[in-house]
Amino acid sequence: MTIVTTTTMTNDVLMELPDVPKPLINIRMGKVITDFCERTNAWQEDDSHTAISAQTDYLLVKSTHGEIIRIMKVTVDGNEVAYGNYELKYKSISFMGSYVPSANSTIVVTMSLIPNSGYCPDWFITKYKKYLISGCVSSLMMMPKRPWTDYGASKFYEKDFFKGVGLELYRASCGGSNNSGVQA
Repeated sequence: MTIVTTTTMTNDVLMELPDVPKPLINIRMGKVITDFCERTNAWQEDDSHTAISAQTDYLLVKSTHGEIIRIMKVTVDGNEVAYGNYELKYKSISFMGSYVPSANSTIVVTMSLIPNSGYCPDWFITKYKKYLISGCVSSLMMMPKRPWTDYGASKFYEKDFFKGVGLELYRASCGGSNNSGVQA
C-alpha cells in the first residue's frame, strides 16, 4: 500500500476557491477526511497475530499513518469472535471474560482507521477524491466573513460530499469491498 499526503488535493480545492490560503485548505482537508472515515469506516486494514498461551492483549501496529477508531471484526482461525468478547484499548485488542484464544491460533483483527499524520493510502484518495474535495470546499465556504464565504453554494458541495458518504455506507451494507482488500 502506498501512502500519500492528504495535501495532494490542495490544488483541486484552489481551482474552486483561489483566495483560500493553502495551510487552511490542508487543515480543513484533514478534518474532512477524518469525518468521512468516521462516518463510513472506509479505511480498513487487517492486523494478524499468532496467539500465545494465556495472553489476552495484542498490540495492533499495522498502520503507522492511521489511528484506530474501532474494531470492525475479529476472527480466530477463521471463526468470527462475538463482539462482547473483546475491546479496543488504545492501540491494542484485549480479549475479555473467559474468552482466550488457543495457543498458535491465528487472530485477524479488521480495524477502521482515520489519518493521524496527514497521510492516508493512495487508493483512498483515488477512490474518494471527488467527495473529499467537495467536503473541503463546502467547509471552507461555510466560514463566516471571509472573501470566499458562500452559504448557498456550499450546500451544493455539501450534498456531493454526503453523496459519497451515502454511497460508501450503501456499499458496506451490501457487503461490498472498499478496495483495501478487506470486505466492508
